[in-house]
Amino acid sequence: MANKVSLIVFLEGNKILLQERKDFSRFGEEWAFFGGQIEDEETPEQALKREIREELDFELKEFKMFKKYVHKMKEDHITEKNIFTAKFPGFDKIKLKEGSGMKLFTLDEAKKLKLMPHDIEIIEDLSNLFKQKIK
Repeated sequence: MANKVSLIVFLEGNKILLQERKDFSRFGEEWAFFGGQIEDEETPEQALKREIREELDFELKEFKMFKKYVHKMKEDHITEKNIFTAKFPGFDKIKLKEGSGMKLFTLDEAKKLKLMPHDIEIIEDLSNLFKQKIK
């Protein structure tokens, strides 16, 4: 069984925005990227726009594909994560509609959080992206 999701990494300088999920954690995670399930006949981009509208009451217009990951969650369960990046619009432009909260974290801070399984790999790849931007 394959589960396909689209997730956004909002970038603000050397920080990323994460959603607090303690109230509805599925795998023991307390923080995660915003986004969610790709519905039938949706592209990853369409799903991302819909999810961000639902979760943050924000019309996502400018974003780009970062990387696609395939993770084996259980023996018969595979998750495909389509990760996109976008500039963080600011707390004044978004309204939290899903989750317990949201906060900007440095990548080092994010690595210490209880994240979704395999999200540390995404954080590591973001570290490489940040290093490239500094050069």
